[in-house]
Amino acid sequence: MVRGLTIAAALGLLTAGCGTKPGSQARPETTTAPVESCIKPGPDIRIMQVAAIGAPVVVIGSGTNGAIMANQDAGNLCEWLPLAHGLARAGIRAVIFDYVGGPSDDDVLAIARQLRREGVRRVALVGASTGGRVVMHAAATAPSQVDAVVTLSAERTGRSGYPTLADARHLRSPTLYVGTTEDGYTTFGAETRTLFRATRAPGSRLLLVPGSEHGTGILKSPNAQRVIRAVATFVRTQFFSR
Repeated sequence: MVRGLTIAAALGLLTAGCGTKPGSQARPETTTAPVESCIKPGPDIRIMQVAAIGAPVVVIGSGTNGAIMANQDAGNLCEWLPLAHGLARAGIRAVIFDYVGGPSDDDVLAIARQLRREGVRRVALVGASTGGRVVMHAAATAPSQVDAVVTLSAERTGRSGYPTLADARHLRSPTLYVGTTEDGYTTFGAETRTLFRATRAPGSRLLLVPGSEHGTGILKSPNAQRVIRAVATFVRTQFFSR
């Protein structure tokens, strides 16, 4: 899509003109661009302004492995903070951002390419609800760019237009499906099970926990720490098994 190419070009500009020597790793320009009040820039938090999408990209932590998180409908990057900090503590560079113009697999793939230009070797895509369909589609259509996938309450059907069940069948990256047993949006976990069964990628896993929370709501539920540990363990296992 044209928009995705524009984003990729804009991300590339973040490292251009910084005096980087040929053959050295590019370091992205950090900014003090406005971002949600939940973000407090510090030693482990960088904010990069991506002009093409009109919103900052927030990077938490460091390391040669990264995870990019895609929001659910009406969600924002703040909702990912519990998981982002959990991943950062596990040595995984966590990236959170807000959509401008609607959920887009082009966004997550453009950010994945930028991470690799910065020296990140392995990339996981993590999505909630609609964002789960976004990351599944991105991984299904660009398998060489994605090393692992995690979904929180990905639905089989929805407004995103992504062919989720077909994408599940085409996934080549190990995928962790997380959901709750009483979530009406996923037909009480049935859609989560269906997507898991359709996924042929070796190493894929299913985790259904008690409750009715949907998407990033799970990260504020009584099962939040269990889910955060499971996601961090899954991602690290897939990274280091490759």
